Amino acid sequence: MPTLQSEKVYEAAFKATYDLLSGGSAELLDPAITLKFPVGSAAYRYSSKTISDGGEANGRKVWRRLSGDVDNRWNGLDPKGGGVTGLYMALENSGALSTEFSELVHYQEGEVEKEGEIPSVVRIQEYNAAQKKRFLTVDNVFFMWLFFTTKPMVGLNLDMPHGASVSPFMKRIFVKIAGDPALKGMSPEQWYLHDTDASFCRGIGNACLSDLRFDFIRVTSARSADLASKNIIIPWVGGPATAPYPHLTCAGRSSFFLKADGTHDAGTTEADKAFNQDLKL
Repeated sequence: MPTLQSEKVYEAAFKATYDLLSGGSAELLDPAITLKFPVGSAAYRYSSKTISDGGEANGRKVWRRLSGDVDNRWNGLDPKGGGVTGLYMALENSGALSTEFSELVHYQEGEVEKEGEIPSVVRIQEYNAAQKKRFLTVDNVFFMWLFFTTKPMVGLNLDMPHGASVSPFMKRIFVKIAGDPALKGMSPEQWYLHDTDASFCRGIGNACLSDLRFDFIRVTSARSADLASKNIIIPWVGGPATAPYPHLTCAGRSSFFLKADGTHDAGTTEADKAFNQDLKL
């Protein structure tokens, strides 16, 4: 999990982003910078076993309070005790490309029981309309939710600039901050994709998520080998007693299985089928 490890990098990234947001408002009208999601836009939410009770409302919640939000890349606690909490969701790949949730397996590894603990054993019934139903015994079950937005949303494009990828706002941040001594000789690209240090991205993300003109930010998954996977982060109050984010409607649930041999699989179970039928879409 990436954490904020350099206050100077965080402050440099936050200031560069804040300065750009405070100036040239006309530039933000560029559709390559300001994104518009109409009602009915699709987004996916992975629900770990720590909050998976089979109900979709838990998938729309931000479970961490700000004080404990220390290992998210694009938002969370800042060096002075401020910051923003947010709901992370994954987007589909465009066109006919398969959607790969590049961060899912990475974070599922953190859900595996620690050495010495007795692993949970879950017996599930797979659903397959064309074949005889079968039962599987797995160590853990996780959920993936499909949601559709219920209001028009405006977001900021913070995609990683690479190849033909157009991300004018992030390019401006890179130019503005390149060569800053706080970066310790590393390029902005290296900081964006840093495996363990979230200082750079969190500075940018907190600045953007604090701007009330935007409902979300879109970012490139640092776990995506080809930089094709995109996530959005929606600013929302965090904590176990907080309400779920209200502007999403659930359109379906599928399951991911952690098998005894440590491999992962996915499918629709009989329980998923019953849940989806109850949605009455």
